[in-house]
Amino acid sequence: MPYNSINEREIGTTFGLRSQDAIGWNPRSFRFLSDPSALREAQGLFRVMTGKETATSAPGKPQDASLPQAHAAARLLELQKRAAAGEFRILDARIVPGVGDPVSYAQGWALASSRVPHHIDSTPDGRSSARGVLNWIRFSLTLWLPARWNVPPGLHALPAACPD
Repeated sequence: MPYNSINEREIGTTFGLRSQDAIGWNPRSFRFLSDPSALREAQGLFRVMTGKETATSAPGKPQDASLPQAHAAARLLELQKRAAAGEFRILDARIVPGVGDPVSYAQGWALASSRVPHHIDSTPDGRSSARGVLNWIRFSLTLWLPARWNVPPGLHALPAACPD
């Protein structure tokens, strides 16, 4: 689960990632809840898991102060089964590379960063840092939504075949 840990939907120099590691993790596949009521339920369950709440705050359901964290985690996994899929792909970037060693789980991303189009910037003061800087990213985002998903007003859906 991406809770309180590195997350495919965040691009940054957190959790020990350097700028070049962040762009090397490419493409990124993720899942997300497309149903607003499922999202609200998941948010309440997450608060239960983190100890910020003792009961779920799912709309229309009474608060159950005895809901254990294990039950909340199991219900989140159930909700995740109905989640839609997405892909975030970095097309180009401008970075100041970090000079620190890559964390163990990012060593492959560090090597892969050479295959991601990017430009190296220098810092205004000429000083390097362990994690570097992400100055700019051009990306594409693809969301595969359920067939019956209602497009909100102001958005335009482009139906497309699923990739093989």
